[in-house]
Amino acid sequence: MLMRDARLRRNLSVLATLLAVAMLAVAPINAEEAAAPAAAPAAAPATAPAAPAAAPAAPAAPTSPAGEEAAATGFGAAGLPVAIAPADLQNDWRLMVHYFKIARFDLAKAQAEKVLAAGPSAAATLALAESPSTGYDLVVKMIRIEELQEAAAKILALADEGARLKRTDANRIQGNLDRLGKGPRPYFLAMQELRHSGPYVVPHALAILQDPGRKELAALVRRALTEPELSQPVVRPLVRSLRTPNARLKETIIDILGDIRHPHALPALKAIVENPKATDGLKAAATRAILKTADEAMLKTPAKTLFLDLANKHYYGKIASGDPRRATTDVFDWVEGTGLLYRAAPSKAVNEILASRACSDALKADPGALEAVALWISSVMQMEAELGGKTAREADPFLPDTMPSVDFFARSAGQQHLYNVLDRALRDHNTPVAVRACKALEDVANEAFLTLYGQANAGSPLVMALTYPDQRVRFAAAFALAAIRPGKPFTGAGKVVPVLTEALNLEAGKSLLLVEADGNNRNRLQAALREAGWNVVVATNGNQAISSARAMPRIDAALVSSKTKHVGHADVVSLLRSDYTTAMTPIIILSWPDDPVKASWIESQIPYVKSVDQAIEVDALQAEIAAQKKAAGSLVLDAGASRAASLQAAQVLKAIAVSSEVYSAKRARQSLIESLANRPDALVISVLGALAEIPDGEITRAMADVGVDTERTKPVRVSALQALARAARFVGNQLEKKQVGTLQAMAGEEDDQLRDAAGEALGALDLDAADGAKLILEHAAN
Repeated sequence: MLMRDARLRRNLSVLATLLAVAMLAVAPINAEEAAAPAAAPAAAPATAPAAPAAAPAAPAAPTSPAGEEAAATGFGAAGLPVAIAPADLQNDWRLMVHYFKIARFDLAKAQAEKVLAAGPSAAATLALAESPSTGYDLVVKMIRIEELQEAAAKILALADEGARLKRTDANRIQGNLDRLGKGPRPYFLAMQELRHSGPYVVPHALAILQDPGRKELAALVRRALTEPELSQPVVRPLVRSLRTPNARLKETIIDILGDIRHPHALPALKAIVENPKATDGLKAAATRAILKTADEAMLKTPAKTLFLDLANKHYYGKIASGDPRRATTDVFDWVEGTGLLYRAAPSKAVNEILASRACSDALKADPGALEAVALWISSVMQMEAELGGKTAREADPFLPDTMPSVDFFARSAGQQHLYNVLDRALRDHNTPVAVRACKALEDVANEAFLTLYGQANAGSPLVMALTYPDQRVRFAAAFALAAIRPGKPFTGAGKVVPVLTEALNLEAGKSLLLVEADGNNRNRLQAALREAGWNVVVATNGNQAISSARAMPRIDAALVSSKTKHVGHADVVSLLRSDYTTAMTPIIILSWPDDPVKASWIESQIPYVKSVDQAIEVDALQAEIAAQKKAAGSLVLDAGASRAASLQAAQVLKAIAVSSEVYSAKRARQSLIESLANRPDALVISVLGALAEIPDGEITRAMADVGVDTERTKPVRVSALQALARAARFVGNQLEKKQVGTLQAMAGEEDDQLRDAAGEALGALDLDAADGAKLILEHAAN
């Protein structure tokens, strides 16, 4: 009886397994797949055991074949042969699925961890995920349960790897290609298998197409490549295979592409028509293929134009390429001396890899396709930005190991291409590429291109970058424009120093504009915000708010009450948003019951604005500010980056003060003076150098205060006294009498550097001649 029952279960299990194999469908995992994803594997059949209406307090595990039954039948609890997945593993898997279905996620998690602890192979995990009692979708659903997320993600990753191995299995692919020649039914079954392998079929197919002893099979392989279920994924590898030196194979590939009629093949086909080295036969075949795919107008379109159009589509993600579910995606290319290969590339960089490849192909088709240079640079810059530090050479597995860095190409290609890179990045709001282009221009740009690449009203892309919403781009553009050292005014020159001042003020505390007519609420918020670490600038009406905002060294957020008068709150919000320095600054409306303009309307019309009740507490208020900043995509520079930008701004302002014929450092005067207090020593020293070049009485008095301050470090004091000496040579002694006395008293300092610096300052102040005699008598006489 036991053996008869075992045979019955085995027969049922075999039928279930065959059904699962027939329904197998694996999602695309490479860059050559069709844009539309393949269907997911079939869900669990209707005959699967239904979950009980409510989970019992201590759910009983479902029954499973005993060890001797599994040994007798060769099949485990999941209905799979034990040769594919061991019986214990199948039992743990079945329990995991059972507990998940009855919503006992704690027990399902325990079973999932047991499955992983068994160390299942990728192939076994895939077979279990596709088993009739599970279905691939069920594992995907498990990931959505927080408690199961980690374990389910690991299981799914193993299943995906199993799918990839199955799709790329050379023996499986070759066997199915051979089945194509064994009759209609084997042909049909082989196509069902080959469609899951997609582009991985091409290298094996090319080998058959080149074999003179397999002509009959070659005809069937050629037909298979053009079948609807296989044609789209094979286009890219076939196009890359057009680089083969075998003219006969190349003509065959051209004919196949003509039969497939996919537009992505058109650029490569047109390049063959235009290639003076191509034979008449190849040109004729390419012409026929083009006319099968498009109309005669395509024959008049240059290959470079088609390649650039394809590159732009890849760059902007209009063609599905990388698999977002996987860390890597396979890309294909023809390697000289080897043939068609595929290698793994980071999935999120595949679009940029294919875009840069299309740009290279455009330049091969026509070296005069100069617009391809800028798009290539943009693509590799974006690729590296996507990967966060990984180089393009590391990302694209087919680039030569000796390829120079992207920075080399950006600078060596010339500023004309860099301006085009920057222009595209500004239009696309692509901050990482814009910053990198500005930094490259800082090293290579000259004055001539400010007008050559500029617009009459807006100026060059560098000038337009000065009003970009993200401060990183503004700062990089200002540094680049300062480095050019123009000799004559240009459109937008007046914006450079204000942006440098903004960078200088990064070391000031975070600041907030509070516009509130109600005194009680204003005082409440001001006190609480200051206690939370904000510098708060208060305004009681709209006019005052706008004036205050323009005068603030930095503004990180604005609170605008709906009670605001003399320029209403809606207009204040609109004016703040129209100024580039506050274009992305979070604005919070403090809404009162008698709000004259509906806050919901303002939120719908103006970005990064949020309305809250006027009685909101500060913790909640700060959370709303943070949420709006995140929504705007604004990056809060870390302490190191802020310090570096402020220091560079101070150094640039000094250079401007010394030699610029166009920019005026005096526009940053007040911010420079304020930067002498509560700033890092390195920044204070740089600021002193800049102030020494724009001296006046207030500046010399501020320098003297720093120089005699015993709480300051020695390097800062010495720098302040030396800066005072330089400034006094131009403006004379404008110090207060007490300050002079303190300087003279420094002759009694024990530190020679401090004494010498004080003496230098005293000499530059050109004091009364008798003061020199007094110093000798007091500090040197026997």
